[in-house]
Amino acid sequence: MLKLFSALIFFFITHCISFDINIYDSENNKVNIFLAEKNKNKIKLGLEFLLDKDWKVYFQYPGDVGLGADLQIVEGSKKNKINISWPFPNELYEEEINLTSRVYYNNIILPTEIIFYDLPQSETKKIKFLLDFQICKEICIPVSKKFIVNLESEDYLDFEKVEKIKIYEAIVPKDIKLSKILEGNNITIKSKNMIVELDKKNTKNVLDNKNKNFIFVHNNSLGTTRFLKTEENKKKIFFYLKGTNLEGNILSESKVFIKINNEYYYWNTTNHIIKNNIANYNLLLILFFSFIGGIILNFMPCVLPVLGLKINSFIQELQTKNSLKVKLGSISIVLGIISTFLLFATITSILRYLGKNVGWGMQFQSPTFILFIIFLLILFILNLLGFFEIKLPRIFNNISHNNKFNDNSNIYIKNYFTGILSTVLATPCTAPFVGTAISVALTQNILFSILIFLFMGIGKSTPYLIFIIYPNIINFFPKPGKWFAYLKYFFAFLLTLTVLWLINILFSTKKSVNDNWEEFNTSKINEYLNENQSVFVDVTAEWCLSCAVNKKLVLDQKVIKKLFENKGIKTLRADWTNRNDSISEFLKSYNRYGIPFNILYTPKIPDGFIFSEILTKNQIKKAIEEYIDSK
Repeated sequence: MLKLFSALIFFFITHCISFDINIYDSENNKVNIFLAEKNKNKIKLGLEFLLDKDWKVYFQYPGDVGLGADLQIVEGSKKNKINISWPFPNELYEEEINLTSRVYYNNIILPTEIIFYDLPQSETKKIKFLLDFQICKEICIPVSKKFIVNLESEDYLDFEKVEKIKIYEAIVPKDIKLSKILEGNNITIKSKNMIVELDKKNTKNVLDNKNKNFIFVHNNSLGTTRFLKTEENKKKIFFYLKGTNLEGNILSESKVFIKINNEYYYWNTTNHIIKNNIANYNLLLILFFSFIGGIILNFMPCVLPVLGLKINSFIQELQTKNSLKVKLGSISIVLGIISTFLLFATITSILRYLGKNVGWGMQFQSPTFILFIIFLLILFILNLLGFFEIKLPRIFNNISHNNKFNDNSNIYIKNYFTGILSTVLATPCTAPFVGTAISVALTQNILFSILIFLFMGIGKSTPYLIFIIYPNIINFFPKPGKWFAYLKYFFAFLLTLTVLWLINILFSTKKSVNDNWEEFNTSKINEYLNENQSVFVDVTAEWCLSCAVNKKLVLDQKVIKKLFENKGIKTLRADWTNRNDSISEFLKSYNRYGIPFNILYTPKIPDGFIFSEILTKNQIKKAIEEYIDSK
């Protein structure tokens, strides 16, 4: 009896100890972690899966089912960066149940690099890892296994293991920007089909063997797509895929994995999706919206503070009743407006190409930018008060020998900068139609972006284009008099208010959320919806005057507060005054790049109902009646 008891104790102890041994062994499947190289605070590991016949593990983006491997450090380091490289997977399509998954069979190694920021250089360090993965055949077995790696203080290199890892590193997709033959272009969605378009860097044929080419797309808002075929012409390669969820809201950011012959690439397609071929048959409508939105921007609260500058310039020109001066002054303002919009288009296109988040009005999140605008406005205020005159640099006067032009060059250069300033200060406002135009502009290629921004600039320039086309309209204006001197002081006062507003933004901090508003977090939306509750989200910022108007006239009104409270609607407020990537991603998920942004989630519409940029009490009441009160 004692021997049996001792044997059981021995079995129990050895079983517990095996939990930390660096190997998982079950159903003829083995998983282990091996150290291949250590170089100062950086190590290279191999996550090795030795799989029996018909068993599989999943890729990072597994498709309709499954879960890819996840590695964490649970002991030995708190500050580190883990980077798992994923070799190109196999795609498995189960037609009878219409499921697509991306998997690895047989033997696979996931090359893994870890950088430690708290690794002592003078002592041996024991690092304990936790590896979570699923291993599947007819059924899937979730596994959570701990592994231990001992790191000596000296550098380490196992040549055989490094070479072993290199075999799998060779099939890890690399950025398509490194390709000598291809570059990304666009993704077009038509009905239930997706077309991925790649540009060729020369006219030579690329597709040697159709069986050697494959593609799949990962997008958080898409169902799993399935590869159909490829086509090639002298300039492009087209990959055709079939999908089942291409009709709803689709995030513009995707990741495309491509196999061309024996080369493997990935392409981050930030802002390249053209849904339902919008570039072909909706472009005219979008350009019309851009034009109308530009006109409306002239009357938004963000632009009103510089209205005095424009009026002041015109009154100076009207004093002479000279049609030519009015026409030239108007042209200079138009040039300032349109050149600024084109600059916006160029900068945003470059940032998008580099994979950066962009948005309408985001420059007001930069203290440096705000300081520059404050300095510029102070110069204009001092000029209005007569402390100095803004003069054109001598080099411009030397270029032109036209004395009449030189005499009025100060007015023209001020008009040009007035056009720039009014456009810059318009960006905190998203007028009706502007939100739609900006969303499209920031999800299309550079040509469409430039066209959209250009038409928005033309729309904003419309009042001045009237003076260019019909300068004699000045005859209908009142004659200048002594009142003009007092009007300058009034305009200076308006600009001073603008400066104070900017100073307030500069020194504003994130306000504590109160008055029945909770701090925004995307997880809270799902949490409340799971509890069968409705959620209203308000994305705002201190620099957004339209947001302030919405709050003052609608959201802060007692009747709306009471309505939210009576209906049990949870209210979340996202403060975008300073840079916040989670808010940027939230906006981008709805193809929105400017604020204000308001959305209502209910159990009836879990994807959300989006309100127009300019809120009204009636809008909110109708949405609540339709999506909460109606059953």
